[in-house]
Amino acid sequence: MWAGLDRLWLFAAENSQQALIDLVARAAATAVNSPTFTATRGWQGNGTSSYLNSNFNAATAGGKFQLNDASHGLWVETYNSGAPGGFDIVNDFSAYSFVRCNDGSGNIAWAVNNNGAVGAAAIANAGIQTGFFQAQRTGAAVLALFRNGASIATDSRTSGIVRNQNHGILANLGANFSAARLSAAFIGGSLTGKEAGFYNAMRTYMTSQGVP
Repeated sequence: MWAGLDRLWLFAAENSQQALIDLVARAAATAVNSPTFTATRGWQGNGTSSYLNSNFNAATAGGKFQLNDASHGLWVETYNSGAPGGFDIVNDFSAYSFVRCNDGSGNIAWAVNNNGAVGAAAIANAGIQTGFFQAQRTGAAVLALFRNGASIATDSRTSGIVRNQNHGILANLGANFSAARLSAAFIGGSLTGKEAGFYNAMRTYMTSQGVP
């Protein structure tokens, strides 16, 4: 599992400096416009201007996140339903590669390198805007979304491109801001067969930090 990741941030850390360093490459993300950090809980956007720049560009990194073999996701600790419509993690919404736990209509929207002409899959609100979400593509028309290690949706939309820009967290790099509080985020290759194991490892860590 570890070998399949490009980046893994544990935002639910003791201090903000630790919370910006990923555990795989030891690379730093950048806090933009002062998102709120809460020790052992994570980073929260304000829904209007603050976010994290991952400083990871999958199109140029030569890493695990590839067109038809990719995943990204995050642990949503608190979702602010008063500020819906933001992107929680996004490679670029116009190229359709993101996880959006409230698309503005109370739905979960998600995509991984989708062809921009066909949009993204949405799941009707089932009261599950929090938890550990893993969106992954394992083929040119094979996608799945997992929550807490269990599959909650599949899709067959075709792949398009890996967008040449950094992943944004809590915003689309200056637009579409989220007001969620995130306890972790990751980017990497697909994790087929390892989704539950990944969640269990994350759940153990989150429990140690007191994250619900």
